[in-house]
Amino acid sequence: MLTSEQAQLQAIQQRPPGWTAGKKAHAQREQQVARRKTRIAQIALRLDRVEEIEEAAGVYAETKIEELAERKLRFNKPELAQEWDKIQRRERQAAIPTIDSTQSLGQDLGRSLTNALQNGSRRMTDSRVHRRSARSDPEQSASLVWKGKTGFELPPDVSYEKQRLSDAWVYVFRHRVLGELGRILLQELDDGRCHISCEVVGDPSDPMTRQRTAIFKPLELELTRQMEAAFGTTPEDAGPVEPPPRLPKAKEVIESKIIPCERCGSVVAMLILAPKAPDPGRFEHYARKMYPQYNHLNVPTWIIGPALGEGPLIDCPADVLKVWPRREPIQRLPPAQFNRLLDQLVTRHCH
Repeated sequence: MLTSEQAQLQAIQQRPPGWTAGKKAHAQREQQVARRKTRIAQIALRLDRVEEIEEAAGVYAETKIEELAERKLRFNKPELAQEWDKIQRRERQAAIPTIDSTQSLGQDLGRSLTNALQNGSRRMTDSRVHRRSARSDPEQSASLVWKGKTGFELPPDVSYEKQRLSDAWVYVFRHRVLGELGRILLQELDDGRCHISCEVVGDPSDPMTRQRTAIFKPLELELTRQMEAAFGTTPEDAGPVEPPPRLPKAKEVIESKIIPCERCGSVVAMLILAPKAPDPGRFEHYARKMYPQYNHLNVPTWIIGPALGEGPLIDCPADVLKVWPRREPIQRLPPAQFNRLLDQLVTRHCH
């Protein structure tokens, strides 16, 4: 469908009205081009959502699609599914000795990292003056205060959560204002060693990614240094280490709305609905996830939080964050005021 719409748009653009054509013919062609562009933008957004669903992590399989396929196989051909289960069971039994030794190392590394983080959390709680002085600017919190040989302070407003994913321990770090910063993964290898990797979240071209990196980079470097000091690194004569495959990241579908011009049909604005954004950190989550979309459309874009208060929705204000083309602070606006702003954009577009 997308290819068809693009072909039709190209055909219209290659057949401009003749020199003697009147204003009406030119206006009709411009409207056709604008409608096709709007349609292409809508289809592209839908394709992105379909890909997110296709790549979503399953509960019992790496992807949701694989999980659904396995369910279908078990329903249609149970005897084939039973044979597959036997093969998997034999492979798991043969791998138990290696898994036991590898999990022991991974758990030791996990305990070391957890202890360091807990020590850092306790020191951060005691340093109340430092927290307040740095809270005004997220980038200032990148300056870590190291104390002792093994302990450190977490940056102000930074917290972490420990998760177990398949064969890895994951430490996810979040900032009160910037949302998720990144994660440290401890992945168990088949040869009994453990691979440490650090990831900063966000599109590299997103300016907010630089702010997240400024906070997370010193933290990941120090934690990695402490774990290497405690457990050692791989000897040079051990040969190169192939990093394990990247873990699948959970996908989510984010609802958005395109506002077209009433006269020419061009995209005027984009609205991103964020019903689960009660604080600035969650607003940044939606902004980070949708950055490729509103960067591509290049039109004014707002993220709209949940309705606040009780009563009819038309009377309930909501927090609104403008993220494109220039970021603005979060504002709390009633629907009538925000709709007037959109109406002005639409009205001025073709005038």
